[in-house]
Amino acid sequence: MDISKAIASPELGYVEFDYTPTAWDFHFNGKFVYGKPSDLIHVTFEEQTFYLDEMRFHTPSEHKIKGEPYDGEIQLIHRNDRGEKMAISILFWEGSRLASFDLLKTKIPRKVGSRNHLVGFDLRTLLPRKKQYYRYSGSFTNPPCKEGLTWVVMRQAIQLSGHQIDQLTLAQGKNNRPTQKLGSRVPLRSR
Repeated sequence: MDISKAIASPELGYVEFDYTPTAWDFHFNGKFVYGKPSDLIHVTFEEQTFYLDEMRFHTPSEHKIKGEPYDGEIQLIHRNDRGEKMAISILFWEGSRLASFDLLKTKIPRKVGSRNHLVGFDLRTLLPRKKQYYRYSGSFTNPPCKEGLTWVVMRQAIQLSGHQIDQLTLAQGKNNRPTQKLGSRVPLRSR
């Protein structure tokens, strides 16, 4: 999705990241690398608690801002107690090395069906400093691309080094879904 014309929405609240360090299992399904946390960690969004189910990686990004693609994207897939789904997207581009990503990089599986375990990783180290975001209703980006997903795309991207991005791309290839049209959707922009 190309988020080019988001409407400022002062009523959008903050995302409260209540993540704590936890163990992770990282997998490769042949399409993308994903991680599952061992413990229940969550965010509070729109006065609801959403528990993190999975962290996914896509290279290059599946979202664009004002027509500009990013080198990649981390998608954090959450669910609430009613089964509603919400994804937080963290875009990244080439820049400075992010030390915490080096821990993940060593655990990225390279073979389909393989799994690697990482102890005590703090997901907060991958979050951008500024927490403003875009919000829209959409679908999952992997087949069957089921509708009914609330997207929260962080407005500030993080930086990974070229080597870090190359290692992720080498492990899973280029696996982004082509940019989708907005259609009748109207993205909102938080304050």
